[in-house]
Amino acid sequence: VLSILAAAAFGQDRGDAAVASRYFDYALAAAVDGRWADAEETLSRASDFSDVSSDVSYLLALARLRGGKPVGAALEALSRAVEAGRWSRYAEHDARLLEGECLAAIRSFDQALSAVSSCPESPEKSLVRLRALAGQGDRGRFRALARDALDAYPRDTRIVRLLFSFLDPSAASGGDLALAETVLSRLPFLLDADPLLAVLAY
Repeated sequence: VLSILAAAAFGQDRGDAAVASRYFDYALAAAVDGRWADAEETLSRASDFSDVSSDVSYLLALARLRGGKPVGAALEALSRAVEAGRWSRYAEHDARLLEGECLAAIRSFDQALSAVSSCPESPEKSLVRLRALAGQGDRGRFRALARDALDAYPRDTRIVRLLFSFLDPSAASGGDLALAETVLSRLPFLLDADPLLAVLAY
């Protein structure tokens, strides 16, 4: 009897996962088209299947953010995604990175750093950490990470944009000035990808 029940449960689980995948595919197509409201509506209807598809909850979190919903609503969906631990299209570190972005946005800087601590090194991880360190006012660690990020991802214009937002070349310590000069030296190689950097630089 137990084996029959287990087989039935397994079959139900596979069936639910297949339904969740169909919801996900439709929502992803809507998101790619920029129809984030449609994507969110579809994924909200799929909430009954969130325990068999972390991808559904992750994309729901992203749709909520793109749709201007409260950060707390996105964090709730990300929590469900991580708790389910059933990934196919994405991975847990994707959820952790988005969680870090959300936490930094609401000024929960310590939590943001903790959220991304186990993620593989990437430009996205560096961006979250830079925002959090800037928010904490830890200029020394901020500058050290900024230099590392510039060296590791020299073509990533997002890092340069962020540095223009937080650097203070007039700082008495001169540390920001030296880093700003490094950033400016990279501009000729980045303007083709992001011409607005020239405006941000001055």
